[in-house]
Amino acid sequence: MRLVSALRSRLLRASPDRELSDDDEAAFARLVTRAEEMEGTPESNGTKANNKYEFDRKFLFRVLVLGNAQLAQLAGCRGPNTQTNAACAGTTQAIAMAQDMLISGRADRVVVVAGDNASGETLMPWLGSGFRALGAASTAAAVEDAALPFDKRRSGMLLGAGGIGMVLETEISSIERQKTAPNSFEIKARLLATQYSNSAFHGAALDRKHIGSELHRFLSDVEMIHGINKAEIATHGVYFSHETCTHASSASSCAGNEVAALRFAFGDELLSKLLIVNTKGYTGHPMGVSFEDVTAVEVLLQQRVPPIPNFKEKDEYLGDLNLSKGGAYACRYALRFAAGFGSQVAFALYATSQYE
Repeated sequence: MRLVSALRSRLLRASPDRELSDDDEAAFARLVTRAEEMEGTPESNGTKANNKYEFDRKFLFRVLVLGNAQLAQLAGCRGPNTQTNAACAGTTQAIAMAQDMLISGRADRVVVVAGDNASGETLMPWLGSGFRALGAASTAAAVEDAALPFDKRRSGMLLGAGGIGMVLETEISSIERQKTAPNSFEIKARLLATQYSNSAFHGAALDRKHIGSELHRFLSDVEMIHGINKAEIATHGVYFSHETCTHASSASSCAGNEVAALRFAFGDELLSKLLIVNTKGYTGHPMGVSFEDVTAVEVLLQQRVPPIPNFKEKDEYLGDLNLSKGGAYACRYALRFAAGFGSQVAFALYATSQYE
């Protein structure tokens, strides 16, 4: 075939003194397959198959961010419909936006869906290289040597992938739904409060002072509106950390900035009581997907917590922390902090379904 011959000639001209490498041969084989599809493959009767290229009529739907609209189309949801990009704080921010819609009366029920495939075959070479170039990705060969939340040995994050879905609804909507459909899903937890903001600081780094002041503002609003003070949350709550296992630097590590903000908002005494949980030691960092929010709901429902994985060496810079060892844990509240590239900051406070 003319196209196939031209491709091989061009490759050999680029390296006339040697045979094609295994990688080049594999790449060439893929090109041959594609060329055959374009030119038509001989049929048994000597004719060529008609494999002419046709422009995909749904091209625009594939390149535009319309997954949210297509889901609404399939489910018949006619209320507010949007998508957000707050990087690694995206899910928690979306949950906060959903709560805004419920409080304002724009919707009675909101479905929040988040998905990311950062560690997939397509994106991993690009995103992995990008995070490595930033000095934020681990190069450890074994997971147990890389997934080290709050451990002094931590040296970089692991990329992950996944998806989550949450349904939020008003209390009135829940009561009416259970009247008409008694066997429908029950409330797993209550979303008491959310807050999202931007530090206007740095594309990748965290502004610990701003995060600390925002957490203080969030907790103050919770006390004023719901009557739940910091001591109550510290004593009867679980904290779902953002910690991504970036290098153990006293100046700029994720854990260092996060703990500094916690210490500013809670103080040393209360912070020593607050149980700290981290899920990224199990899932990696799935970028725009927050497994922490759905895990927070399940922890409140099951009254059990996962342990911090692979923890061996205390980081003296972080001070004394009440890191989860796993198992049964009676808790009323789950506090979630999320941060994302672009200085995104988001908080959420969940309570058990029995909370009044």
